[in-house]
Amino acid sequence: MKKSEKLNTYHHGDLKTALLDAGEEILSQKGPEAISLREIARACGVSQTAPYRHFLNKKALLGAIAIRAFEEFGHTLRVAKESRSDPKAKLHELGKAYVEYGLNHPHRLRLMFGRQSVLQSKDDNSIAAKGVGFSLLEDTVEELIQGDEKRLKAATIAAWSLVHGFTMLVLNLPNGTLGASDSDHADLLYTMLEMLQHGLFALPYAGDSTDSVTLVT
Repeated sequence: MKKSEKLNTYHHGDLKTALLDAGEEILSQKGPEAISLREIARACGVSQTAPYRHFLNKKALLGAIAIRAFEEFGHTLRVAKESRSDPKAKLHELGKAYVEYGLNHPHRLRLMFGRQSVLQSKDDNSIAAKGVGFSLLEDTVEELIQGDEKRLKAATIAAWSLVHGFTMLVLNLPNGTLGASDSDHADLLYTMLEMLQHGLFALPYAGDSTDSVTLVT
C-alpha cells in the first residue's frame, strides 16, 4: 500500500485497524521489542502523535495485538477440534494445531504467553480472549476422563504443558534436536499425546488410591 493510500485509509476512520495491521507485521518480522508507536505511525504514513488517539502507549498497542492473536489462536483450535468427533482424535488435532500455530507465529506466541503480560488482567476482552484455548482443551479432556473438577483441571494443565512445552522446545533448541522435519515433530507429538492419554489419564492419583481418574473408552 502506498503512503497516500494509507493516509486515505486513516482519513476514512480506519487508523486503529491500520496501526494493528502494521504492528502485527513488525511483530512477525522482528519481534515485540522492535515495535514502537513512532515506527507504527511511520508505517501507516501518519503523524507520530496520531497513534496516541487509539493507544495510550506501546503496552496498550501490544495488548491489542495480543488480543487479536488470542482470537486467531482460539479460532484455529476451534476449527481443529470441530474437525473430529472422537475425543481422542480431537485432542490430537488440538495438539497439532497448537504446535503448528506456535511454530508458524513464534513472536505472537511469546507475546501471548510471555512472563510480563501486555494484557489488562481485568479487561473483559482480555479475559475472554485468553480463556478460549484453555476452555477448548478442557472441554476435550472432560470428554476423555471421568473425575472431579480438581482432576480435570490437573489433566488439562498436563495436556497444555505438553503441547506448549514441546512448541517452545522446538523453537528454542538447535535445529534438529527434536527431529529434522515437521513430519518428525508431528510423529513425536502424536506419540507423546498417546502416552498422556493412556498413562496419565488412566492411572489413579498417587496421593489418593481410592479416587482415580479413568480414561473413557
